[in-house]
Amino acid sequence: MAADNLSIEVQKQKESEAVSKQRLLLLLKVVYRVHRDGIVRFAMSGKDLGTMVKRARVLYRTLRANSGVAEQMQARSRRLAESETRLTEARQSMVQLENELREQEGLLGTFLDQKKTRSSPATSRSGALQRFERSVPGRARRSESAI
Repeated sequence: MAADNLSIEVQKQKESEAVSKQRLLLLLKVVYRVHRDGIVRFAMSGKDLGTMVKRARVLYRTLRANSGVAEQMQARSRRLAESETRLTEARQSMVQLENELREQEGLLGTFLDQKKTRSSPATSRSGALQRFERSVPGRARRSESAI
């Protein structure tokens, strides 16, 4: 689920980067015109004062918007990188936990097999009988002579 969300966020990031690149291209065109003609000529190239104010406003807003967009893009890229790092760490911890669980499952299976072999009825009865016969020396001799 987190990987899907991260891939969606990465896709959105790429789309927003494409939009910001387009804006940057338009900004560079305006900057080139200002560089080529000069700021005064660029602002004064209009027929009236209204056109000059519009051009100055466009220039100011473009510069301000580009700096804001650049900061947002950097912050979003940082957040995505952090999310990707956390996701990778979570995957690694899941793999580690899975390996530990498999190891514990193997140990528990081994212990269960040992317990089954120790507590099987035939083995436990004959083992108890053998211990009893060892504890009573006369009893062991009688059982051997009976066999």
